Amino acid sequence: MNEGFLYPKNIIWSLFMKKKLILLLIPVLILSLLCGCDKGSEPASPLNVIYEAKHQRDEISSRIFNVFKMETENAFYEIENKEDIDEVGAESIINEIEDLINSIISYNENLFVTKPIIVITQLDIQTGKDFKEAYNINNIVVAKFEMLDTYDLASCIIGAMSGIMDHWLLYGIAGSVMDITTDPDQLRAYYSDSDNLNTLDFFGMRFMNEFNGEGVAYAKQTAIALYKYIEDKYGFDSIVSFDTQIQIKVTKDMKNEWLKSIGINNIYNSMYDGLFIGYRFIDKGDHAITIISSFAEYNIVMQEDERFLLSSIDNLELFLYKNLMGVTELKERLSASKHYDKLNTDGVIVYEIDQSLNHSRYNSIRGLIELNTFYIESAHIHETMHYIFQGYYPIQGTDSYTYLSEGLACYLSSTATKFYTYVTDPLKNKSYYSEHDVISSVNERNANGQTLMNAFENSQVLERNLLDYYLSHGGEIGPLDDFSKSLFTDAMAYALLKTYDDNLEHAKSYPIYESYVTYLIKNYSLDHVIEANIDCESFEEIFGKSHETIYEEWKDYLFNN
Repeated sequence: MNEGFLYPKNIIWSLFMKKKLILLLIPVLILSLLCGCDKGSEPASPLNVIYEAKHQRDEISSRIFNVFKMETENAFYEIENKEDIDEVGAESIINEIEDLINSIISYNENLFVTKPIIVITQLDIQTGKDFKEAYNINNIVVAKFEMLDTYDLASCIIGAMSGIMDHWLLYGIAGSVMDITTDPDQLRAYYSDSDNLNTLDFFGMRFMNEFNGEGVAYAKQTAIALYKYIEDKYGFDSIVSFDTQIQIKVTKDMKNEWLKSIGINNIYNSMYDGLFIGYRFIDKGDHAITIISSFAEYNIVMQEDERFLLSSIDNLELFLYKNLMGVTELKERLSASKHYDKLNTDGVIVYEIDQSLNHSRYNSIRGLIELNTFYIESAHIHETMHYIFQGYYPIQGTDSYTYLSEGLACYLSSTATKFYTYVTDPLKNKSYYSEHDVISSVNERNANGQTLMNAFENSQVLERNLLDYYLSHGGEIGPLDDFSKSLFTDAMAYALLKTYDDNLEHAKSYPIYESYVTYLIKNYSLDHVIEANIDCESFEEIFGKSHETIYEEWKDYLFNN
């Protein structure tokens, strides 16, 4: 009988011990991985044990300095180790902040979503210079020693713990947690001026000192007083929403009820109420800001010169309103097309707005819309249309390419709801159309060529052709509300063609593109034009005629209608 190969006892024992050693090492290896003991990283420390270390550079910190570190159940702490702060002093500071955090958690445990990192320092971790206010970036709270008992620090800690971005809600909760009292007499005096009621729009930029000066103090007082009033009367759930993100949900009626409670008879009835909830405002210094909403990101350089629209918070608010309304309507109008699902309507639109730019355009290479501040209002919907149709335009040179793309952008921008397509003159504080100013000036000067002489040669003949067409087709010279922009567009297209014939320099211009596409939409449909923008090379198949044929029909319509 074959018993097979038998191992010697010493070999069997050796194999057994090796196997046992491997089994013992497995949990050690797992533990080391869980502890994150990567090469060069700081070893994990027990909870509530203070020790000396260095604050390391990271994505928001540019300097290294000595600190006392401690991790508690609520937060990670770094207290700068400076001349008058020893280990005992650092631990005392940590205990003080712990009391605050425990108060926040006791107030509402739903606010404790993640552990914040709290750095208490004398100089800014970004610049190494003095700084005026505590701030929160990427879950890291930075504050000076003098800010320990302020509700500014409390609001930053609440933001880092909860992820709340709304300044109004942060200051309101912080005021309640710390039981901050406000001065009703100051608020009554402030809101007695009806011009200050726009503070109740809850526009995030109003908290930024650089753009609103001392008014930010009233915004903070308002946040605290209004929040506490509604919380006391209706409860926490009436003012705070946890749907998707934590945000404030104060109604217009609640705001007016609070105003009445402090003795204000003025009625808050802003068209902006509730529109900017969820917008995130980031102050980048030097008048540069970033604003992030659900559909757009705005990288803006605010202007100090009041000739430009974006020279104040009020004007910024107006632009954001017009952009929100305009883009919403643009998408709604395009959604009627059976080709809507082919368009880029779900992405976040990025706007770069700066007076130093010498153009307004959709930059397909960078994938964003560049706007200079001279033409921001007249161009923002126009260029958004190009963004939505990105990827469909053929190689330039196709006969109908420019007419279709620029014409549709002009048409959709010009025919949007009148209120938010008016351009705002920041100096005169009134709405206007440049086209309305042109036709009024040409009429007042009796078409003597002075109005358009800097833009066109032979301007006197051009102005006479423009005015004759506009007036003979029922156009009125009068108030802005009576002005017909579509008629002006046809009149200008007619005047350009009649004055210069098919001279390429003048015949290819925005009024001609817009008038041509408007003709296509009236005689075929908007859906035809949308489809042709998606597939320009199928123009004849879509319309049943070539671009050249319809172009001649359109010219005949202008000259003989």
